Amino acid sequence: MLSAFMENFTFSGEVNVQLEVHNASRYIVLHAHRMHIEAVRVAEDKLAGGVRVARSFLYPQTQVFVVVLNRSLEAQRSYNLKIIYNALIENELLGFFRSSYVLHGERRFLGVTQFSPTHARKAFPCFDEPIYKATFKISIRHQATYLSLSNMPVETSVFEEDGWVTDHFSQTPLMSTYYLAWAVCNFTYRETVTKSGVVVRLYARPDAIRRGSGDYALNITRRLIEFYEDYFKVPYSLPKLDLLAVPKHPYAAMENWGLSVFVEQRILLDPSISSISYLLDVTMVIVHELCHQWFGDLVTPVWWEDVWLKEGFAHYFEFVGTDYLYPGWNMVSQVYFSFVVGFIEYSYPSSFCVA
Repeated sequence: MLSAFMENFTFSGEVNVQLEVHNASRYIVLHAHRMHIEAVRVAEDKLAGGVRVARSFLYPQTQVFVVVLNRSLEAQRSYNLKIIYNALIENELLGFFRSSYVLHGERRFLGVTQFSPTHARKAFPCFDEPIYKATFKISIRHQATYLSLSNMPVETSVFEEDGWVTDHFSQTPLMSTYYLAWAVCNFTYRETVTKSGVVVRLYARPDAIRRGSGDYALNITRRLIEFYEDYFKVPYSLPKLDLLAVPKHPYAAMENWGLSVFVEQRILLDPSISSISYLLDVTMVIVHELCHQWFGDLVTPVWWEDVWLKEGFAHYFEFVGTDYLYPGWNMVSQVYFSFVVGFIEYSYPSSFCVA
């Protein structure tokens, strides 16, 4: 459960972690960074009695939070770890951060996440390494003038009399923390549906949606999901995919499962006036990120030293997917050249240095 206060760029959260204990231990160590911990509670699963916490502390040097218990947790037992905390909606484009845009002379703000590679720990205490997959059930409380998005669709929304609303999202499949995502914004959207029933929406500034600047990305996303499902013989894993166009982002895009985030310049365009090179650039970014919904999200590297594998697949499919969309561009013939150049740059970087 997370409450976002956009007027002062802070948020508060309550995390409930279901722990399966393999080896008896008095210590619980998980990642947390740049947050204030208000309370910690450990209880045996489905039992009222708690396990007394002797002390707890943040250790900034390694970005972890340590819980020291009065007695050891027993092996082969389940426990619930509850942490109440608060933190800032940062202004540095990592973790849970804020961005803004101007509409009708008014500056509007939004909050969005960027967790890859190790920034989920800035948004909530968690086991923030790719090998530790878990299911997540997220709830976001925000002012009713905003909407919230996450990896999964909204299950229920509870409206309060004071102008706040809490959105409860469906539970995710097993997934790593780095592509968990959420956003709090006042965007609008356009929608399409694939042949297999996947709902695809593109969210952006209201004026950009009104102009149709996201229509190109929305339409090719639908076609690409259908293409990948047929090519990989593996259905898309979630009921929806949202594309979020944000004014500022540290990367061109991020392949969060079910909620992919793009910087505006890599997803919004007007095909009638955009150059072919710009159209190609936008297309290949979208093709790349959608491939990650399978290679990276569904199948995830155990550790960051293996990240080249998911990126290699996505880079290769930049050409395969674009060739599917535009057969006349003959993109597949460029794959060999692209990979040879990449290998030379990696193997002989000095030959490309400028004196």
